Amino acid sequence: MKNNLNIIVNSIIKEGKLFFINDMNIELIDIVSVENVTLSNHIGLIELSGKQKVVVAVSIDDNLFSTLFDKFFSVDLDNDEKIELENEFANEILNTIVGLSMRHFSSNSINLVLQPPLDIKKEELSKMLHGNRQKNIRISTVSGNLYFIIFLSSS
Repeated sequence: MKNNLNIIVNSIIKEGKLFFINDMNIELIDIVSVENVTLSNHIGLIELSGKQKVVVAVSIDDNLFSTLFDKFFSVDLDNDEKIELENEFANEILNTIVGLSMRHFSSNSINLVLQPPLDIKKEELSKMLHGNRQKNIRISTVSGNLYFIIFLSSS
């Protein structure tokens, strides 16, 4: 599964890059593997299930989150609607990028099913990450950073 995990990571990086450049028109600075991630207030989590379960989490810096949100929702929103959309937005970004990355799995015989995003608090995600060996990827843009945290789940 280690080779499959690398394919999953590389596919997510590829689709993340395309998402920022082509869909959001946001300039990339770099994409690197990092040792540690400090979780922001804008997180999302999704699972890919099959023979093994792969967990993919995202953490988006405040500035980048605001930039992405403004590009997605260029209309005026009432405060309640804005709060509700902000609470779901990191999961929507994650779902989009991971969903698109799955098209690269079929050619590599990785049979995973995308599950709906999970509502998770920062503290819960932090506990989940503790003790897991994960791949942490930072995508740096001119507007801020997005981190993908990808690991095999034991549960």
